[in-house]
Amino acid sequence: MSMIFTEEKLKLVKEQIEKAKNIAIIGHKSPDGDAVGSCLALQMILEKQGKNAVSIVPDRFPDFLKWMTKSETV
Repeated sequence: MSMIFTEEKLKLVKEQIEKAKNIAIIGHKSPDGDAVGSCLALQMILEKQGKNAVSIVPDRFPDFLKWMTKSETV
């Protein structure tokens, strides 16, 4: 799968986000601080735009990251 993001692809992603009311942000398995922080930051940005956003990780949430803002919502 090509991971090259052209202006056109980014425009399509932006349009889909603008149209959506509910958005799930899914992190990777065995999430580290970067993964969780990125998910939570995007969640907060989307919520400020009036979206219903939720962050999901496929494994148990790491206890050592529970200090992060909104970690209780994951």
